Amino acid sequence: MADDELNNLIANTDIVSLVSRYVSLEKKGKNYMGLCPFHNEKTPSFVVSPEKGLATCFGCHKGGNALTFLKEVENVSTAEAIKMLYEFNGVEYKGNLSAKEDPNKKYFEIMNTAKDFYKAYLNQDVSGVEAIKYLNSRGMDSELIDTFDVGLSPNIGDTIYQVLTKSGYLELDISDMSLVDAKQGRFYDIFSNRIMFPIKDEMGKTVAFSARIFGKDSKDKSQPKYINSRETKIFKKGETLFNLNLAKAHINKKHRVILHEGQMDVIASYKAGLGEAVCTLGTALTFEHTNKLRRYTDSAIICYDGDKAGIAASLKAINTFTRAGFNVHLVLLPNGMDPDEFVLKFGKEEYEKYFESHIIDSIEYQYQVLFLNKDLSDRTVLESIKNDVFSLIMTLNSQISEERYLQRLSESLNVSLDAVSADYNLYRSNHVSPAPEFFPDDGYDPGYAEPEYVDMPMALPNAQEPKKLYANMAELRIFKHAERSKQIAMQIDREIMDDMNILCPESQSLWNSLIYDYYMTFDEFHLQSFVRSLSDKDMQHYLYIEGELQRIYVQGIEFDDADLRDCISKIKELGAQSRNKHLKEQVNETSDDTEKSRLLDQVFKNKFKTSHKKDKNVKH
Repeated sequence: MADDELNNLIANTDIVSLVSRYVSLEKKGKNYMGLCPFHNEKTPSFVVSPEKGLATCFGCHKGGNALTFLKEVENVSTAEAIKMLYEFNGVEYKGNLSAKEDPNKKYFEIMNTAKDFYKAYLNQDVSGVEAIKYLNSRGMDSELIDTFDVGLSPNIGDTIYQVLTKSGYLELDISDMSLVDAKQGRFYDIFSNRIMFPIKDEMGKTVAFSARIFGKDSKDKSQPKYINSRETKIFKKGETLFNLNLAKAHINKKHRVILHEGQMDVIASYKAGLGEAVCTLGTALTFEHTNKLRRYTDSAIICYDGDKAGIAASLKAINTFTRAGFNVHLVLLPNGMDPDEFVLKFGKEEYEKYFESHIIDSIEYQYQVLFLNKDLSDRTVLESIKNDVFSLIMTLNSQISEERYLQRLSESLNVSLDAVSADYNLYRSNHVSPAPEFFPDDGYDPGYAEPEYVDMPMALPNAQEPKKLYANMAELRIFKHAERSKQIAMQIDREIMDDMNILCPESQSLWNSLIYDYYMTFDEFHLQSFVRSLSDKDMQHYLYIEGELQRIYVQGIEFDDADLRDCISKIKELGAQSRNKHLKEQVNETSDDTEKSRLLDQVFKNKFKTSHKKDKNVKH
């Protein structure tokens, strides 16, 4: 392909639309922002510039133009990425991919051939009648069966082995794909007389199977209900999510993903119009799973079974999602039901209605499950629940939420709020509240370079009691406000320009780095790119500011517009006091009556301005 043709292809690609297939984007000024698809992060650092035609991460530095981004996000060769770029733009691709063939191509072909055979066997063989009848009883009509490429494995020992070897595939390769095993020198099929659900990667390529018993075999308690393929060269359970290939378009549209426990739950949700549902495959949710999901969204709804095991798994998934930077909500179905059971009993319309109206945040979910099936008349149980709720409340870092849940607890236990509050204060005095992390654990995968600031000290070195470097907390709080947006930062800079001298030298240096270095380059604040731009000295002071804010504001602080006005007012007040002090020193030093009168007049005017502003502003 000629360079000019390729350059034109890249230049004419709508990079925002392309990246939106993998990353949930939000417009920020001229650019778009999202969570990086290449590494775990809580604060968005992946920037898409339509003007420059670039999509890059300021954290791990992956990405580039449309072709580079596609190559890296799909983990394909340059030739394959070019073909995909042509297809994305709706242009016929006339080149070839012979430059470098996918080493796993034969495995994907084996799995696809097996998938097609199982599907044909279900629909064409008389044995499929019973299987289809079973699927229909589980709410799967012919359209849904076809959508998920559901098939049937024959009840004959070596059928898939015969099919694949006659198609020219090697015994060893077929065995490597967990389709056959060898015994006494002969190969036999691993899956026999089971309904076959193909497991596909996010590109729709079959990588494994989940096989379910049905009919009379389902009464045999010695057989597992499901058998999943073993891990292979193209199938890693800790990285693969069932239905992601179909769900990703719905995830992008609804800006959320639904996580279920099993395939039938996913299919039930899909049937009910919740196409953004996926599930793991015999494993708990992993960071590799969240890495993939974060390409499309940072919002997750967990809907597991309502039984004891499902609740325990939900709590683990909450933790994994939260650490990966997701906004987490949950749906708790009634009477220990799972989604498949709910749809079968009440119908898909009622399921969707219930689902959408019972979405709760993760704290509320954890609160509710503490009371499930508990005997509150048992004093031991009551004390255990009370302490568990207290522990949960201590993670909130919000006075409003704390008071709300203490009130809830008093109502749930039917005791006075005063009694609950007294017990909570006693509990809190004996337990250490988890310290908030001002540098998030971005959870970089092995192989990516760790951010440079991760291993930096969180306090001044060799200092038992760090020296106080500020005159007032407003000096520290303005930095948090300046991080809110470039516009706010410039507003603060204009208003306190004449009062900068009251900031300590370290704060003045850091402020200049933020306003005149960082914001001259970037339109939005991103923690990773900002700390990378700092000198060691400025970095040390930034850590100091963050540490002081955490130490003093234990219960947290709202960095809202009211606090912003208070900070600016306080700094201007201190600036005026500093100037008056300097003027008074000049009055004492001068012998010229005219000059002394002028200086005293300026002192009076400054005092009048300060007191007038105090009257106009209410302390935050």
